[in-house]
Amino acid sequence: MPAPSLELDPATLAELGRFGFDPVQLETFAARVMAPVAAGGADPNLVRGAITPLVEGDVRQLPAAGSAEATRLAALGRDAARRGEVGAGVLAGGMATRFGGVVKAIVPAIGPHSFLALKHADVAARAREAGAVIPMLLMTSYATHDRTLAHVAELGLGGPAPVASFPQFVSVRLGPGGGLFRQA
Repeated sequence: MPAPSLELDPATLAELGRFGFDPVQLETFAARVMAPVAAGGADPNLVRGAITPLVEGDVRQLPAAGSAEATRLAALGRDAARRGEVGAGVLAGGMATRFGGVVKAIVPAIGPHSFLALKHADVAARAREAGAVIPMLLMTSYATHDRTLAHVAELGLGGPAPVASFPQFVSVRLGPGGGLFRQA
């Protein structure tokens, strides 16, 4: 079986390179996929073992709002925020495909307010309640990074919830035979 092509054009390589693409790592992944398939073995990406639903006790319930335990935990959180031990992580990555190419984080969710603006307002409110600064760290993808940062700048997000961001690393999709997955 000949090795499938992993060649990418220079413009694509340059764009992917902005987001940490590693062509050597891609070749390693492709070889890992191709080796068992070429030998007639099982797909290495298949789940092995049993997949079971959650059972009672796998998820703990939070204490009821207004209870003594909820009040105690909220005080612990505010104290941790004042010590600088709290941050908010927002996963704003993905491929912007489920919303028809629109970045979900910047879509108006309530009136003109985007999902990201609402999340920021929530974190900023918690920071003000605690008398603290709670940083927000946005993880974006190569498909969402530029538009998300433009939205953050447009809204002037900051204050008690300063915003920082980083793009997740990117690779390209491999097909079952280890070559580049391509569609029209």
